[in-house]
Amino acid sequence: MKLIINADDFGYSKGVNYGIIEAYKNGLVTSTTIMMNMPYVDHALDLYKDNQGLGLGIHFVLTSYIPLTNSSELLGKDGVMDRDFDRIALCSEKTIEAELRAQLNLLIKKGYKITHADSHHHVHQIPKVLKIMSKICKEYDLAMRTVPEQKNWDEFDNNIKTTENFEWEFYDEKATFEKFKDIVSQPDISSLEICTHPAFIDLHLKNFSNYVEPRMIELDILTSQKTKELIADKNIQMINFGDL
Repeated sequence: MKLIINADDFGYSKGVNYGIIEAYKNGLVTSTTIMMNMPYVDHALDLYKDNQGLGLGIHFVLTSYIPLTNSSELLGKDGVMDRDFDRIALCSEKTIEAELRAQLNLLIKKGYKITHADSHHHVHQIPKVLKIMSKICKEYDLAMRTVPEQKNWDEFDNNIKTTENFEWEFYDEKATFEKFKDIVSQPDISSLEICTHPAFIDLHLKNFSNYVEPRMIELDILTSQKTKELIADKNIQMINFGDL
């Protein structure tokens, strides 16, 4: 099996950024995706300068913080983007595409090689968003995460690189060594991505995220010798999206 362990939310906070780099340097994380509308993007990219073996992708955001385009159409009732999929589904394709392109263009301007794309809260389960992300990924030759509950696979271009399987259940109360072992023990899978959220806890994370303490548990598991030995014993090949 070829395995990608992606750390989501790069740029969310300094603690998240440090946790992701720790999980790469001393653990099993092989790629990360960055949130370009977040306040700690520059801090994340400063850390990345010395860790460019880590695959870098974009974590498209339509469900958190402020849009780069300042589009009022993307804002929820509290004046920020929120996790209301029904509201997002009613936004125009033009507005959604403009915001996603603004986020990608900002990352491109930083000058780093980008390998792949996914989305915060897996918002590309919405068919309209999936269609736009597929279009952008094909245009820029980016690999893309596919998720089990996508509602309209017809909007996904089969020419876009992706893994055979995707796993998002290493999360919250299921972020355990036993769950990780079950995931990587699945038979007859050629390539697999595991979505993770390692972090050190800081004040910004506590104030703005609903997912806090389990991130430290994820980090502990992803950097533990026991987990590394499991990967070695199963002869799993660790890759990033640039290797697909």
